Amino acid sequence: MPSKDKEAERLRLRQHYLRNKEAVKQRAKAWANSNPERRKEISRDSARRNYKPDDTVTRKKRSAETLAWQKANPEKVNEKNRRWQMNNPEKAKQIRKKTRLSHRDKAHESKQIRRARVIGAFVESVNRVVVYDRASGICGICQLPVDRLNFHVDHIIPLSKGGLHCKA
Repeated sequence: MPSKDKEAERLRLRQHYLRNKEAVKQRAKAWANSNPERRKEISRDSARRNYKPDDTVTRKKRSAETLAWQKANPEKVNEKNRRWQMNNPEKAKQIRKKTRLSHRDKAHESKQIRRARVIGAFVESVNRVVVYDRASGICGICQLPVDRLNFHVDHIIPLSKGGLHCKA
């Protein structure tokens, strides 16, 4: 008997929703706005209940759909990221720092290119590993061997003195 009662109640609620769609949506939105913490908690609980770690096919499909949506809507993705960074400044700072530390070469190169552009110098893409290999691992200033993982690339003529950011 209880299953018939549940089914009848579900049907009644569905019909009520269809007759009063806008009012129900407005009431739900008002509740969500007045109870943000509870809303997050319910959302998290729902995600935990519906998470299936063994369902890799579904996850891959969802990932592909998400990537396709992100590619088709870059402005929405950027806006979402900006909002997240504004709401989570400390986490955003930690992520930027972690990224910068794990990609030191790229961060350093970006900084050098920006410096060169600011002063109006010629800018060419320079790969530090190519420079190292071309110099056979020997410092251009002191002529001593340098460590492949820990070396600096300097401009032959400093940017501040009119030098170029290029493979000389």
